[in-house]
Amino acid sequence: MILSAAREVLGDVGVQGLTMDAVARRSFVARSSIYVHFAGRQALLRGLVDRCCSDLETAAMLFCDGREAPRIRVLRSVQEAAEVLDRDDRVLSTASELTAVDHGIADTLRDATTRTVRAVATRVAADQRDGLARVEVSAVAATRSLVPMVSTLRPSGWLHPYGDPPVSRIPVVARLIYRALYSGRRE
Repeated sequence: MILSAAREVLGDVGVQGLTMDAVARRSFVARSSIYVHFAGRQALLRGLVDRCCSDLETAAMLFCDGREAPRIRVLRSVQEAAEVLDRDDRVLSTASELTAVDHGIADTLRDATTRTVRAVATRVAADQRDGLARVEVSAVAATRSLVPMVSTLRPSGWLHPYGDPPVSRIPVVARLIYRALYSGRRE
């Protein structure tokens, strides 16, 4: 509830307007209660980044843990990641701006990315052993190359040259990821 309110405040008024008072008003929680969970604005921002990273890792696990065909696992994971990135675009933009001054946020982003790449690479390697995924490139290298592709799911990272609605990016990115990892292999 507090983090949801903080995300809304951040989206409405930016990082300068993200105050404990504003979050208290938005969440209908006493300011002192917010301080029980977060020591200050930096801690609140870190909490937002932690939540976003956790939700993105959960989206990746849909790919890693799924029992469906690779095409379905990729699409489900990309859809979930797109929802998180849509919701947390402002959080990620703010985090990017703050990484130079707040090494804790930089560490959180790096660690979450490393964990996610490792988990996805493990699944890709298993799919390679099973003859489902392409073997021309190592699973780790293939997975690392997907990180920029997934980042295009962010609304601020998506170009709309023909006025396409944002949802149209999901099947495009899912198809590109599938082709990069599985094209030419049996399902």
